[in-house]
Amino acid sequence: MQSRKTKRKEKTLSNINDTTKLVIAVTSLVKAIIKLLKVFF
Repeated sequence: MQSRKTKRKEKTLSNINDTTKLVIAVTSLVKAIIKLLKVFF
């Protein structure tokens, strides 16, 4: 029973890591788009 709880905790942590990576990727993408817009306009 305890090992099942630990597994769930690990899964939640990896989900948080994935979300963080996604947020960082989106942020850098937005920054790149803003740079492009500044170049063109």
